[in-house]
Amino acid sequence: MAYEIMFASFTFFSIMRYLITRFTIPDAVQHKWRWYNVWISWIHALCAGLGCIYCVSIEPTLLNNLQDYDIRFAYNLIEMSTGYFWYDAIDVGVLSGSSLKESLILLCHHFVVILCFTVVVVTGDHVPIAIVCLLVEINSIFLHARQIFRMAKIYDGPFYTVNKIFNIITFFMFRFVSLSWMLRRVILDRSELSIGYFILLVTSFPLMIVINFGLFLQVLAKDVPAFTVLQKLQGSKNQNRKEKDACETLNGHMNGTHQTKPVMKAEVVSKLE
Repeated sequence: MAYEIMFASFTFFSIMRYLITRFTIPDAVQHKWRWYNVWISWIHALCAGLGCIYCVSIEPTLLNNLQDYDIRFAYNLIEMSTGYFWYDAIDVGVLSGSSLKESLILLCHHFVVILCFTVVVVTGDHVPIAIVCLLVEINSIFLHARQIFRMAKIYDGPFYTVNKIFNIITFFMFRFVSLSWMLRRVILDRSELSIGYFILLVTSFPLMIVINFGLFLQVLAKDVPAFTVLQKLQGSKNQNRKEKDACETLNGHMNGTHQTKPVMKAEVVSKLE
């Protein structure tokens, strides 16, 4: 039954993409493929995010258990999401028209998720781990909504502002706190996991956190004015420092005091750092 649900999910999102292309898109949208892709991602995030909330609400103890979880709905939810990630990997890798270099980070993310979820689907074990991972989709509801707003050139207004606030809050809660907490649980309770799955998790979780950190900085830079001002001040400070160093080097050449030895020492220090 597992593979049937995965195939049905893949087919469902493919049909949804076709239906979305039948609608007229806003004139402000410059990239049609990205518009369609983000809408499909938002639909998946809504289904998976609400599904995770339901699973946690009816069985809160799943957060304290890495192994056993006998609610069929949770298992089916993981199957559905696996089908979606297969769909999106093909959409990004084949239909987007982007080069492999441009889509490499997203494809690596999808590969890791598909691998982790497939182990759960095939073995039927570790369902709680996958559900905690899917809690990320609660944030994706707001993250993808933000992308839709920005592609339509909507950068302010009450809806954008409210979505922006919820996006930042849920980003921190479900992309940093929940993943870090689960990584800690995996390390502490590693005896409950096979050695292969343990290695897969302790390598994939940090990778996800690093990717999310980079994405979080991008969100803050565009949506939080104070963070943007701080970045500009830091950039200006670094630029002034570079200009000062260049002036000192130039003066050293002009005065005949520029020496090779200190420069070589600085290069060695930079390599060590």
